[in-house]
Amino acid sequence: GRPDAASEQYYRVLQLDPAFAPAWDGLAANLSNRAISGLLPPTEGFAQAREANTRALELDPQYASAYAGLAFIAMYGESDFAAAAKHLEKAFSLDPSNPRALGNSATLLNLLGRKEAALALRQSIAARDPVNVHALFNLGTSQLNAGRLEEAIATFRTVLSLSPGNGVTHFQIGVASLLRGDANGALAAFEQESIEVFRLIGLPMAWHALGRKTESDAALADLLAKYERDTAYNVAGIHAFRGEPDRSFAWLEKERAMGGSFAEIVVDPLFARLYQDARWVPFLRSIG
Repeated sequence: GRPDAASEQYYRVLQLDPAFAPAWDGLAANLSNRAISGLLPPTEGFAQAREANTRALELDPQYASAYAGLAFIAMYGESDFAAAAKHLEKAFSLDPSNPRALGNSATLLNLLGRKEAALALRQSIAARDPVNVHALFNLGTSQLNAGRLEEAIATFRTVLSLSPGNGVTHFQIGVASLLRGDANGALAAFEQESIEVFRLIGLPMAWHALGRKTESDAALADLLAKYERDTAYNVAGIHAFRGEPDRSFAWLEKERAMGGSFAEIVVDPLFARLYQDARWVPFLRSIG
């Protein structure tokens, strides 16, 4: 994919000093974030991120942040939580207070279903730097996953007050609003989302919650027309939320066939309606 502005900045730094490990590490983090946000094909994004992290460690084998970056890739790019834990152990052995290692540890706790422990760690991280947009966004996500919906919405609104165009934040507000039963609030939030693919993921669910099947189906068709190749997991979530389990499992199989990541599925609230389906636990076991 075409480099974004942040990646371009790292590439410019590396042109000036190709042996600057923090720039390789920063580039890796940006590539990973783009991969999980749908702005890069996941396979491509995580492969590039892994190369950048590896380069950072070749230049500085004691660079804790790069090991934390490898942990993130293991979680989302490989669904290998054991490998992620080993990378984080290495990071903490080098720097026990490394912010990225702490943050990715919270991510790992969350993905393992330890929502309250993840939330406590996210609260601690955000308290250290209360105007850090990234830390606040992650705190809001942990609050959302833990079912603390009003707190999550308040945190995401703080993110927007600090960074009005922050991508995915309106989407998260929309999801929290849906789960609170506020369909109108969800629709308004999704319509304000700055990243098109997330706006289009949200709209079919908001229209469904409003009882507007025609609009919901049309919005889903719009999403598929533009982003079908990269959103099988999200489409599965839409069908799960709409109470269409057969279609949801079919799209999960499409995601599996494309080598996609299921890292967040255990804590993704959009799949809650599948929990009682006889296929749910066998599917989780089948993806490890």
